[in-house]
Amino acid sequence: MQIESSGPVATDTLAKSARTGAPNPRRRLVHNRNFVLLACAQGISNVGDFFFTTTLLVWIYELTHQAGAVGSIWVAEYAPIFLLGPFAGVFVDRWNRRTTMLTADIARAALTLIPLLVAGALRLPAIYVSVFVLGAFSRFFMPAKAALLQVIVPEEQRGQAASVSQTLMAISFILGPAIATPLYSLFGPTIALTINALSFGVSALCVSLMRVPREQLHPYAYQAQEANSQQGLQLVLREFQEGLTFVRKTRTLLILILVSLLAMLGAGALNSLDIVFVAQRLHSPTSLYGTLMAAGGVGVLVGAVVCGLLGKRITPKAMVSWGVMFLGIGLIVYSFQTIFLGAVILNFLICIPQAGLNIGFGPLIMGVTPGKMMGRVQSVLDTSMFGFSLLSATLASFLGQLVRVDILFGLCGGLIVLAGILSLFLLPAHEGQPETAMVAENAGDLHS
Repeated sequence: MQIESSGPVATDTLAKSARTGAPNPRRRLVHNRNFVLLACAQGISNVGDFFFTTTLLVWIYELTHQAGAVGSIWVAEYAPIFLLGPFAGVFVDRWNRRTTMLTADIARAALTLIPLLVAGALRLPAIYVSVFVLGAFSRFFMPAKAALLQVIVPEEQRGQAASVSQTLMAISFILGPAIATPLYSLFGPTIALTINALSFGVSALCVSLMRVPREQLHPYAYQAQEANSQQGLQLVLREFQEGLTFVRKTRTLLILILVSLLAMLGAGALNSLDIVFVAQRLHSPTSLYGTLMAAGGVGVLVGAVVCGLLGKRITPKAMVSWGVMFLGIGLIVYSFQTIFLGAVILNFLICIPQAGLNIGFGPLIMGVTPGKMMGRVQSVLDTSMFGFSLLSATLASFLGQLVRVDILFGLCGGLIVLAGILSLFLLPAHEGQPETAMVAENAGDLHS
C-alpha cells in the first residue's frame, strides 16, 4: 500500500483506522503515543535487566570462582523458556495482553529482591531461584509484548520501530554493564537488585497508560468460538498443536527457527563464559567485564542507527543473513585475542551487525503471522532459539573446565557463520499475507 496516495483509498484507510483504533500509517512513529510508552517502558526495564545480569555474573564469580557456577546462571534463565515457552503462548493468545504484561512486571519487581532475603550458603541457590522465576514470568510478558507491538505499529513502520527498539536496547546495553561493576565494587549487589525492581515498576506504569481498543488487547474474547467438547488440558494441547502446525507450514518461520538453533547454540557459550575469558585469556580483572560489555553496546547502538537509516534499502532478510554471518566471523577473530584493548575494539565491531540481525528478525515474523497467533508463534520461536542456547550454556559450563575458552569461542563462531550462510540461501525473498492465508487454511481452524 502506498501510504502517500490521496483520494478515496487513502480516505477510506484513515476512516477505517479511526473506527477500529488501528495505527495510522501516515502518522510519524514518534507521534504514536502507544509505541512511545511501550518503548520507554522497555528502555527503562532493559537498563535494569543489564544492570542486574552483569551484577549477578560478577557476584557469582566472586562467590565461587568457578566457570560452572557462572554458566549455571544462564541455565536458570533459559530453563523456563524451554519448559514453559510454547504453552505460555497459548494463554497469551487467550488473555488480555496488557493485563498479562502488567501482572508479569509487578511480579518480577518483587521476585528480583529474593537473593537479598537470605545469606550464607543459601544465597547462591536463591540467586538461581530468582533468575528462574523471573524467566518464567518473562515467558508470558515477551509474547504479549510482541502481539501488542504488532497492533500498535502499522506494517510500513515496523522496521523503523525495530530500529528504535534496538537503539534503546543498545543504550541499555551500554549503561547497564558500565555502571554495574563500579557500583558493585562500592556498594555490593543490593543497589543493582533494587534498581532492577524499580525498573519493572516503571515499565508497569507505562504499559498501564497505553490506550488500545480492547478487541486488539484481547482478540480471543471477540472471536466467534465454535462449539468444542474439548476443555482444560485437551484444549490447551490442541491450540498448542495449531501453533506448531502454522509454524511448520510457514517457510519463513521454519527457516528462522533452523537458523536460530545454530546461531544460539554458538552464542550460548559466549554468554556463559565471556567473563571467564576476561580473567583467563585477557588476563584482566573481572571488574573490567562491564567495560567490555559497554563496548559491545556502543557497537549495537551504531549498528541500530545505521540500519535504521538504511532500512528502506536493505530487506529484513539481508539484515538477518549478513548480520548472523558477520557476527560469527567476528567471534572467531575475537577468540584469538589476548589483550584487553583488542578485545574491546573487536567486541564493538562484531556487535554492529548484531543490530541488523535483531532489527530484521521482528518484521519477518510479524509479516507472516496473523495477530491471533502471535503469542503462540513468538513462544515457539523463543523456545526454539533459547532451547538450544540452554543446551549450549550447559555444555559450555562443563566444557569450560576441560577445554580452553578461546577454542570454544572459535568453534561457536563457526556455527554462527554456518547459520548465516543457510539463512542467506534458504529464507524466501518475499513471503507475505497471501502465503499466510494459505497456510492458515491448510492448518485448519486456527482460532485462539
